[in-house]
Amino acid sequence: LGSLQELCLHRNQIGDGGIKAFSAAIASGSLPALKKVVVQYAHEDHTQLVAACKPRYIRIVGFS
Repeated sequence: LGSLQELCLHRNQIGDGGIKAFSAAIASGSLPALKKVVVQYAHEDHTQLVAACKPRYIRIVGFS
């Protein structure tokens, strides 16, 4: 997973708790090569996800 650059989570039933856990993993340095994450529109502006991705310049894309 260290070289993973794009992760699509939009067709999974991930709730708020899952997005928070994923955000914490990103913030801790997991997935160091990640450049883009695709999530459901409902999570595109999730506060913790944005806070974790922004400093690492990870692009968040919302998808239905």
